[in-house]
Amino acid sequence: MITRSLALLLAWAGSTGVALAQVHPGTSGFAAYDLRFGGMTIGHLVVVDGESTEHPAGFTAGKEHWTWTDGPRWPGAFTVAVAEQLPDHADHDWQIVDHGEFEAGSAEAMPELAMAPGDRLWVVESPVGSREDFTFGDASYLWLMEGSATEPELSWTWYALSEAVSGETLDPGTEILRFRAAFEPPEPGSVEVVELR
Repeated sequence: MITRSLALLLAWAGSTGVALAQVHPGTSGFAAYDLRFGGMTIGHLVVVDGESTEHPAGFTAGKEHWTWTDGPRWPGAFTVAVAEQLPDHADHDWQIVDHGEFEAGSAEAMPELAMAPGDRLWVVESPVGSREDFTFGDASYLWLMEGSATEPELSWTWYALSEAVSGETLDPGTEILRFRAAFEPPEPGSVEVVELR
């Protein structure tokens, strides 16, 4: 079975079935990304595989490490792009979340999101089409829980559209994901989704 990412991207989980990670930790077990807006780097993301033993000091296996260096945390629009260099852990104030997987074959109807006043929601776009001719299309929804945007430990639920976890793997170059704020969640039952586990 061929799988397509929500990034560079969603990864093979092995021969017993497909499990997809929201952002690929790379072939070395960890990967660094820049968070960008308006041509400027406004933060960094470092993803470390759960089985990594060779990742850089300060970063934790099985975790994603997010940091914002310019402007507010979690702005209304930003992109995730492959970084040219790994940021120094000691130089930044990191937010941490478990690095989960989308389990292929576990699609269900989009549930109702009981969002609190302080919650935030993004539509996450990933490349769709062919390697020669692609565009960015809606692939998932990231629901950040109340207060999480300012806390060290992130609390979120991430739903991938079921169609976004099957198909050809695309490599669009350096920019791999686009985030944009959603004004309201999708209607319950309106799409088939796979929840990040």
